[in-house]
Amino acid sequence: MRLSQITIILITNNRNYTRITIKPLGDTAFTMKTIPLILAAFTLLTCAYATANPVTNCDNDANMHLLDQQYEHAIQTSNEAFLTELLTDNFSWIHTLAKNIESKSMLLTRINKTDYDRPILRESEFKNIQRSGDTVVVSGISSVTKHRPSSDSSGTQQRVYEYYFSRTYVQINDTCKLLSSMTMKISERNQ
Repeated sequence: MRLSQITIILITNNRNYTRITIKPLGDTAFTMKTIPLILAAFTLLTCAYATANPVTNCDNDANMHLLDQQYEHAIQTSNEAFLTELLTDNFSWIHTLAKNIESKSMLLTRINKTDYDRPILRESEFKNIQRSGDTVVVSGISSVTKHRPSSDSSGTQQRVYEYYFSRTYVQINDTCKLLSSMTMKISERNQ
């Protein structure tokens, strides 16, 4: 299959949209080999844009899905600037059965260490969004993929950890902030 152009439409959280059309140079066409590369590059640019332009309002479910995805991406990429803005000063992250409780400063320190066990991928499946006044609780299942040493001679392998998560956001003035996060490991498997 050969395509003469690829058109992508971006819809922002205020319902505006941007149309991006990508055309190959000269008389060539996109092939099945080049399309995945273009889409991968576009995905990276979209994530960078989304993290650079965080959602500022907790007012609807679409915003909460986007903001929570931005949070997951910021943890994965150690985006200290984004997390500093998003997290309240009294933020706490309670890990599995309170084995570890991290404050905002502890989390920012951990993700910036040279030996930080950076995830390969973080994805969330949203199950529920609950609201009460200016408070929103987002919950679901998060899958975190990391490199792990292999027990055989192959070197490394990927391991997927699944966590139940519940995150509490609060609207403070004109900004949606993350007040707390609770995660509970429910499974792990080699990939």
